[in-house]
Amino acid sequence: MSKEAFWDNLFSSKDESLYYKEPPNAEVVDIAKSLGQGACVLDLGCGMGRSALFLAEKGFEVTAVDFSREAIERLNSECARRGANVRIIRQDLSHFKFEQNYDLIIAHGSLQFLNRGCWIRLIEGMREHTNKGGYNIIAVF
Repeated sequence: MSKEAFWDNLFSSKDESLYYKEPPNAEVVDIAKSLGQGACVLDLGCGMGRSALFLAEKGFEVTAVDFSREAIERLNSECARRGANVRIIRQDLSHFKFEQNYDLIIAHGSLQFLNRGCWIRLIEGMREHTNKGGYNIIAVF
């Protein structure tokens, strides 16, 4: 099974009605309280976008990136349903290039799927592209 098929299969099996009712991870909720109005957020490996939607609805400028076409389609659909403004990018994280700085960068449950060179490059990029006083959330399984 290809990498794309694996991820699309995983996300197509998730029950959207339950997924979007759950809050994002506690660290996202906690850090959101510390972000200034209109803060810029990047969610690397966003999946179906629970964190991205939560943050967008709090008034932050959110960019969400994921490789799965299925996850991105579901996130697009949920954004439209809620009227949430999220910049959504479908891209393999191993090819992601930072284009700006952010107040919060999230890599929750995504880096462990990349080879060492890719995750080291992304972590270095996170450090270089986080505004002074900003935050990084990295969680691996």
